[in-house]
Amino acid sequence: MSKLAVLMYHHISTNESDGLTISVSRLEQQLAYLASRGYKTHHLKDLQGKKKLESKRNVVITFDDVYVSQLKLAYPLLQKYGLKATFFAPLSFIGKKDDWNTSTLEVMTVAQLHSLDSSIVELGFHSFYHKKYHELTFEDIEEDTRLCMRFVSDNNLELSPVVAYPYGK
Repeated sequence: MSKLAVLMYHHISTNESDGLTISVSRLEQQLAYLASRGYKTHHLKDLQGKKKLESKRNVVITFDDVYVSQLKLAYPLLQKYGLKATFFAPLSFIGKKDDWNTSTLEVMTVAQLHSLDSSIVELGFHSFYHKKYHELTFEDIEEDTRLCMRFVSDNNLELSPVVAYPYGK
């Protein structure tokens, strides 16, 4: 497969963009641009095994951490512009706050994850404890994976077999 752009987002704010936070107005500008230029968005699971994409303009849109702001602000924009995205979930924080970061941002609940239209949002793994995998032992990573699989099963969630490593490593 040829090159494929991946856009990564985190928290969405009604205020200004700052660090990993993007303002909803800037996000809308970017999504409107993609839609108006005919970009085709893809779920990662749909790319497995593909050698060539039909469209000349392709992009993958991702959102890490399944913040409630993504549900309230980004999800309606994805619907509005007919775009797909992958939301990566740190499963031990579902329904809690982002204790690995600011401890102030709400993470979606299981019910909120279930409410997402799977034709628009694909869910993926972002670990269980949101720890730096490159600092963990193989055994720790195996345990983290087991906990992820148990959580998904216990909560009847559908996650694609894709992982966004916490902190990109």
